[in-house]
Amino acid sequence: MTDEFSKHTGTRVHFQIQGEERGLTQHGKLTIVRCLQEALTNAKRHGEGTAITVILAFHYEELALEVHDNGHGAEAIHTGFGLKTMKERLEMLQGKLEITSSSGSGTKVVCSIPIKGEVVS
Repeated sequence: MTDEFSKHTGTRVHFQIQGEERGLTQHGKLTIVRCLQEALTNAKRHGEGTAITVILAFHYEELALEVHDNGHGAEAIHTGFGLKTMKERLEMLQGKLEITSSSGSGTKVVCSIPIKGEVVS
């Protein structure tokens, strides 16, 4: 997905996996995919970023998707339909959405879901 996004938008995207990869349920996978799509789109559309770093981190008790762009950032984030939907999807899995941004420093979006109950053996 990150390669296709980079190709179609001309945005450099660096993708990295941290930790030991573990399988998720279909619901967990779909949630992470939708969060990644929304975060990439927002980084380009609203932040006007030219480079994006995506980290998929498998921690002991959670899976965290971090998307950080080099866009212009903002002091206040407007929570539109996309971010509200992302938050609702994560909350259905007892996950959370964290967004940090400041003018001139880009934006970082972190979507996390507990692995307990989501790991498929």
